[in-house]
Amino acid sequence: LGTSTARPYFPPLRRAPAERNRQTLQNMPPSREQPAAAAAADGGVEENVMAILDSFVGIKDSRDLHDDRAAFLEAVRSVGLAGDKPMIPTERMYDAVFLILQSSSSLELNIASFHLLVELGKKYPRVYLANSGSQQTLVIVKESWSPFLLGNNLASGENGRNTSRSNHLFDSLRFSLLTEAMVEASNDTGANNGLKHIENMVLFQYLVHTLEADFVPRHIAYKESLDWVIIRESVLNVLLGSRKLVFKTFVKNCISLLNQHQREVEDDISSKSASDLDSSLTISSLEFEREALISVKKLFIMVSYINIIVFSIIHRLCQVQMLTISVFFVGYKP
Repeated sequence: LGTSTARPYFPPLRRAPAERNRQTLQNMPPSREQPAAAAAADGGVEENVMAILDSFVGIKDSRDLHDDRAAFLEAVRSVGLAGDKPMIPTERMYDAVFLILQSSSSLELNIASFHLLVELGKKYPRVYLANSGSQQTLVIVKESWSPFLLGNNLASGENGRNTSRSNHLFDSLRFSLLTEAMVEASNDTGANNGLKHIENMVLFQYLVHTLEADFVPRHIAYKESLDWVIIRESVLNVLLGSRKLVFKTFVKNCISLLNQHQREVEDDISSKSASDLDSSLTISSLEFEREALISVKKLFIMVSYINIIVFSIIHRLCQVQMLTISVFFVGYKP
């Protein structure tokens, strides 16, 4: 009888995040021009980049988790923004970056994911105006990723997205709850400088930025065509028209945010004690209070534009009805 010797087991060495990131990028297939090959390349890129996040499960060391997330953000940036032929990040990549924005527990990762999403949105816009001769044409890329899941997409899942994996996306109710959480944190002086409050302000700023990027091109196109459908299908209008959002409460929360942030921004930082100034989190909170104030103002302006458009349409309809009635009575002979 032959004797069998068991092969000794050596656990895989854990590479440093920067090394794993570099090796992942080196293994990425280049962008293809043929559609079939491009789809295969996208799948390979997604698999390699998402592999960086595999260590999320079971990690107890927060430093390792932080490094892996930072490496992942850098990998997504390299795929979508760097190089001669950048590729549009996949839906899973977008979802993962958005999750880091919401629950990173790190100011550094929170800011990095925010800037990454904003830059990706500028490079790969969902709604934009394209020059078509002497006029501009509104282009809507419905397949593009969005942090919002609204309307019919809630039932079917946009682009085939599995709704069970879309709990991190925002519908009308969750957007309203975010404003409520910001109001509560603003009224609570003890929590006002906390990291979670800053994360909520940055998240709110990004969501308003997304609403603005969707609404502004539509508003320009509407002023040229007066086609109400363009505004009706905007993310902001769908958001406000949902039954999950109580418009009166939402406006009340926004007004509270305006008043609270305005008071805090007007307070000079010199009024803070020396111990407060030693905290970088306190200074960051003051900076993001200013940004949150700007975002709330932008949101109010867009809501006002929608109200003006709706009132103008109602006014025109009333004029048409009055004209029809007057013509009827003028031509009426008893």
